[in-house]
Amino acid sequence: MYISTTVFLEHVMAVKGKGSGKAPPAVVLRTTDLAAEQPKKKDGRANNGNPSTYDVKVAELICSEIAVGKSLYKIAMEHECVPTLQTVYNWLRVHPEFSLMYTRAREDQQSFYVDQLIAISDDNSIPSDQKRVMVDTRKWLASKLNRNTYGDVNKTEVSGPNGAPIQTQQVASIDASSLDAHARDALKQALLAAKEQNK
Repeated sequence: MYISTTVFLEHVMAVKGKGSGKAPPAVVLRTTDLAAEQPKKKDGRANNGNPSTYDVKVAELICSEIAVGKSLYKIAMEHECVPTLQTVYNWLRVHPEFSLMYTRAREDQQSFYVDQLIAISDDNSIPSDQKRVMVDTRKWLASKLNRNTYGDVNKTEVSGPNGAPIQTQQVASIDASSLDAHARDALKQALLAAKEQNK
């Protein structure tokens, strides 16, 4: 069981206020555990009473809703059968078939966002400022969720002059004073031939 830090702080402040004759402060610093931030159902109750056993039908429902652009948080709020976010994340770790379905649903969600870009851009009933925010949000999400398809391309390529391949050279040092006369002449001829070839 998880306890909200806020509930604990409110309790401490109330106790301090009773003992000191001072009223507790009107504003309490809100710091909560992630587990305490579960979505509430439509009737206001917390989404923590559902069984945590894996259900294929619920997993398929989650994936079909994600594929059409809904967040996992919103799905948990709208559907009584969907368990807590921690349970869904645990299903992703424990059940590889759900993890695969979820990954495919997220890919479909990216395509859905990109399709929405065109519809939002063409909709004249949406004010331009709101339209810009909607389009930019979807573009940003698509580019971050799938960089290869929708992200900006940032490549750094190293090439030679005019885009040619980089040429490499091996450099060796030769002490000509240690060579005999015949070897020095052969080296001289080889160097002149290489110089002519590079012109």
